[in-house]
Parts: sequence; C-alpha cells; structure tokens
Amino acid sequence: MYKQLFYHTIDLLQKAVISYYQDRLCSLVVFGSVAKDCFSPESDVDVLLVLETMTTRYETYTEFFEQVETKLPKGIQISPIFKSKETLTARNRWLWNNQFLILYDKDRYFEHFLEELHNFEKDHIRYHKKPIPYFEIV
Repeated sequence: MYKQLFYHTIDLLQKAVISYYQDRLCSLVVFGSVAKDCFSPESDVDVLLVLETMTTRYETYTEFFEQVETKLPKGIQISPIFKSKETLTARNRWLWNNQFLILYDKDRYFEHFLEELHNFEKDHIRYHKKPIPYFEIV
C-alpha cells in the first residue's frame, strides 16, 4: 500500500517539476532506495534536478520548496539535490554504485552523463568490501 503512495507522489513531483522549471530543467532523476525498489514506509525520495543554470543554493532550495514541494501530499520526505550542467560531474561520490530512475531527460542529457559516469567508474573507481566497504579513486 505504501509503495502506491510513493509512486503517486513521484508522479505528482514529476508533473510539478516539469511544469515549474520548464526550459530550465535538463533532467529529473530519482536515485537511492526508491530507484532500487527497496524502500520502506520511512524512506525518503532522493531526487536529482539538473538545471541549465542555478541561482544561490538558498534561493534554489527555497524556490523548490515554495513552488514544488508544497504541491505534494504530506507524509513523504523529498530530498532534492540540485546541480547545474556545469556542476554535475562523475566525481560526485553519491552517484557511484547507484541506480537511477529517469523521470525527465531533455536531449538525453542524463543518459549521456550516465555513459560518462560508467566509464569513470570503470576506469577510476575500485570498490572494496573488506574490512569495511569503501571506494578508492585510482
């Protein structure tokens, strides 16, 4: 039952983000436990918004809260990360070894970025499971 509420919220999120950001939006991507379909009722929805350009961090998050998040049902935490086309890089550690659910992708921008990310991970990242899991840049 809770999964239906999550998926409904994501659908409303997608519509609100596309409607509000319009041409400024490059990509809208869900990642983390929801993208892996292993979330619980206590999970949040990790979402990446790639914008053409951004204002200050404060203004960007305030704008999202006022124009998007207030239009969504209460009860599910949305955890947005904002990147501009200039600041999205394969060196962002939270992207490594992750899964993504692309909700919007103007000109296949994020799809192309995933190719770059995959190549970076293949060529420069080593994942070690022991003694504790960690990544190493080589």
